[in-house]
Amino acid sequence: MGQELTVLDFNAIPIDEQANIAITGNFLGDRREGTFIVQLHRLDNFYVEVFYDPLKNEIVRYEGFTNTNRLAPYIRLN
Repeated sequence: MGQELTVLDFNAIPIDEQANIAITGNFLGDRREGTFIVQLHRLDNFYVEVFYDPLKNEIVRYEGFTNTNRLAPYIRLN
């Protein structure tokens, strides 16, 4: 049995490997940040933000994190 992937491991691997891992997580929501559409995914022990640039029609980066304070932009209060 292999070791569980940590957020530090995730952030250190190449973007194509990050993509393969991020899509296995549960999609939780999205938001806008400047020109980017940012999607939030939940993996077993951390979250991943996927930064999509609609002008270039490509994903430009993935950011793994564990700090739940980073979830605040996804909470919509009406």
